[in-house]
Amino acid sequence: MSHFRGWFLALPLVLCACGGPAAGRAVAAPSPSPVAVTTPAPTPVPVPSRPPSGPQPVSGSASQIDLTNRARAARGLQPLASNPCLVAVAAAHAKEMASAGRIFHGDGVQQDMSCRLGSRQTGENVGETSGGADDERVFDAFMNSSGHRANILGGYRYIGVAWVVGARGTGYISVEFG
Repeated sequence: MSHFRGWFLALPLVLCACGGPAAGRAVAAPSPSPVAVTTPAPTPVPVPSRPPSGPQPVSGSASQIDLTNRARAARGLQPLASNPCLVAVAAAHAKEMASAGRIFHGDGVQQDMSCRLGSRQTGENVGETSGGADDERVFDAFMNSSGHRANILGGYRYIGVAWVVGARGTGYISVEFG
């Protein structure tokens, strides 16, 4: 039976130039309008009968984006567009967590800024589930946590999501916002 680990970390990070009028608050530069991403209903990824020897990337992160955009639409917010740079940051961090066998915040929120998305605010949600990747379960947990929900419904325009399944079949997710 799949279960969700009982805690998450949510770290919205606000960055801005030292000293100017923007110090201490998030300022977003204009950028092109995001494109909505729609995918079929999410399905949990099954765990192989024999666990793989190391962390294995999992596709299907589009369902996490779809769940995010549905929650945003229900509140009248613009959808987030998938960004390849944020996806790469998320994939590297999910693999790092799977290799370590635990969830944690790395330097993803700093790396998000290197994607040059025109935003001075980034955020990251991380989590894990036993039994492989389970977008619905982890998304429900995110929405039931004020910090994670704040990232999902925050003033972002872009998202990158990646799951990696660890050696014992545990799914590790990193969601990057920019």
